[in-house]
Amino acid sequence: MNIDDNQRICSFCNKVVVHKNSVDARSALEKNKPCRECSYKQRRTTKIAQCPKCDFESKKMTHFEKHLNDVHNTTTQQLWNDINNGPKLCACGCGNITSWTGWWEGYKNTINFHTHKNLTVVLGEERLKLMSEKRKIRLTGRVGWSKGLTKETDERIKKNSISISEGRQKAFDEGRLSIWSKGLTKETDERIKKNAEKFAQRFVSGDLVPWAKGLSKETDERIAKMAIKVALSHKNTNLRNHLDDLKKLKANEIKERIEKHGTLTVLDDNLDSYINDNTPNISVVCIRCGSKFSSTLRRLQYGKCLTCDSTGSVAQNQISDWLKTLVSNVDTNKRGIIGGLELDIYVPSLNVAIEYNGLYWHSVLHKSAIYHDNKSSLCRDQNITLIHVFEDEWREKCDIIKSMVIHKLKLTSNKINARSCTIKLVSKDERQKFFNENHVDGDTNAKYAYALIYNEKIVAMVSLRTPFHKKHAQKSIEVARACCKLNTNVNGWLSKLTNHVQKQVKTFGFEKILTYVDTRHGSGNSWSSCGWSKISETPPRFWWTDCHDRFNRFKFKADKSRNMTEAQVAEEADVIKIWGCKNLVFETS
Repeated sequence: MNIDDNQRICSFCNKVVVHKNSVDARSALEKNKPCRECSYKQRRTTKIAQCPKCDFESKKMTHFEKHLNDVHNTTTQQLWNDINNGPKLCACGCGNITSWTGWWEGYKNTINFHTHKNLTVVLGEERLKLMSEKRKIRLTGRVGWSKGLTKETDERIKKNSISISEGRQKAFDEGRLSIWSKGLTKETDERIKKNAEKFAQRFVSGDLVPWAKGLSKETDERIAKMAIKVALSHKNTNLRNHLDDLKKLKANEIKERIEKHGTLTVLDDNLDSYINDNTPNISVVCIRCGSKFSSTLRRLQYGKCLTCDSTGSVAQNQISDWLKTLVSNVDTNKRGIIGGLELDIYVPSLNVAIEYNGLYWHSVLHKSAIYHDNKSSLCRDQNITLIHVFEDEWREKCDIIKSMVIHKLKLTSNKINARSCTIKLVSKDERQKFFNENHVDGDTNAKYAYALIYNEKIVAMVSLRTPFHKKHAQKSIEVARACCKLNTNVNGWLSKLTNHVQKQVKTFGFEKILTYVDTRHGSGNSWSSCGWSKISETPPRFWWTDCHDRFNRFKFKADKSRNMTEAQVAEEADVIKIWGCKNLVFETS
């Protein structure tokens, strides 16, 4: 078959493909690209990696690679070489092995920077030189014709846009194209959920800004046209009702989502009152404990009982019941104080609130990265001290949490004056024992630790370490941990230890001291009153969780040895993120 220079044969369907020019045709031929129709078919087909040595198959390449390593003691590259008689050599004829691109593609056709040599072999030196000179003359001093133009300002782009729209519509009508997300939501599909969280975070950070922000139908023609269309559709009652019915879930779909876990039963079979997934008007009964309650589809679809589930309200009730033994007025599930958000536990007489964070309900499955920090910020605006308590902290470090809350309520009975204490440089064992018993985050590695001693017992301590960030490592030292003994109020402890440490670190050659204050437990005012200066803030802190325990954010890092990203490592370990609040960075010299 005779074909022109700007044409090629698709290796997948053997049809003639026409390109804009010979360069595009040659490039597509070298890369063995499918035609547009074959490309659409490949996108819709989920690739399944099947082991040639056994019946194992998987959609995830990481699982396939792990299978080869564990069962057959080989890698994808070694197995590919065995099947295809060794690695692929560069098409330019140099005899060198090309780069490995993975199980699906194997090796590249040419080595990087050998493309020119390959073209020389195929086209010849003279023709290649002539093509290069023509292209150089044609592009010198020119800018792309469509730069800065849109379909509103240029007729050519408008025609091209119409042509593309018609082509895509035809492809949809013929079944060559389909919308993969049709009928899916962030509650039912993990991909949509991840995209929603990603875009929400970008909007919050300011990386993305809505195109219509600050515009109105009086100032922008596009919005004016949209407003007219919306007004017309709202006047058409039949159309409006039809659109609402299309969006609304059917009763059987709602029941299936809620009852699929086998823990809840929907009481209202008709579900005529259902409006949307965020309206708390669906009544259910728990099969395990028999309790009846109403909530939103967004919460009920996970099969969690709000009464008997370990991540539900049981622990929150324990905290509120304990608080009622200390103070008389304790409100629960209080709204209207910080806008539309709810305060789990609130003591209005002392302006102290507690947020109980179940690891399942407060993970990224249900809460955004800024949810907890935003709640703390709103409380500070109302002069309310908000204490965040994670599920695992209340379960495993209940005594420490109670001591912290009692201190915030100003009810600590054991009071000591720091002037009556002496300062001592303590050993590693003494430091570990004290912080593991008294600090909510436990002990961490440190170079030095200084303690206040009263009646031969440690009543407060601060430890120092090399800063994590290299920019601070040469001139500064960082506070690793600092706290008082449980149920003990040492008046002036931080000021006394700060003054002592300032003198000591200068003898070690450091100029400044840094500390990070977690705002989920306080505002950092005590550090400011001791002469520390706030220099910056960090983004909200996060941990990994399996919905039963929390793990340090460094536990599941990207694994370069296995070419796995952080997200892939976390997915393999079956953990997700749970966010806290920002840290305040203080400095003193």
